[in-house]
Amino acid sequence: MKRDRNTLEAILQFRGGSLQIFGDWFGRPSDNQHVPESVKMDGNRLTITFTGGEHLSIDNPKGITVSDKKMVVKHADKVRWEWFYYGRPKLPENLFYLEYDFVSKKEVVGSTNIDWYQHPFNVNASAPAVRMQ
Repeated sequence: MKRDRNTLEAILQFRGGSLQIFGDWFGRPSDNQHVPESVKMDGNRLTITFTGGEHLSIDNPKGITVSDKKMVVKHADKVRWEWFYYGRPKLPENLFYLEYDFVSKKEVVGSTNIDWYQHPFNVNASAPAVRMQ
């Protein structure tokens, strides 16, 4: 991604939405509202921090489109979503992540440190790396 100030500013104007990574929903569809608070580009990594303290890191993002109602990143090599377990103190032991590595046009591999259930990683390598609306 070019270090396009307009794109970074547009992300901050996005009013937030539910998160889908390679077709895999974080929570139930349309159940969460994540609103961007800050955004930065460091090398090839785009990092968005949300008002709930969540972080979305996107490595080598390509094809970013943003409106006030929707944000899409068409492709990325890796996407990582981090959040503190909701309702618990923001301590290291309460920090969880879902990570998605794009391997090929047919494969995305997921990993997590979630310990209270088996995350199914319902991914689709042809879906956008990130979709929020």
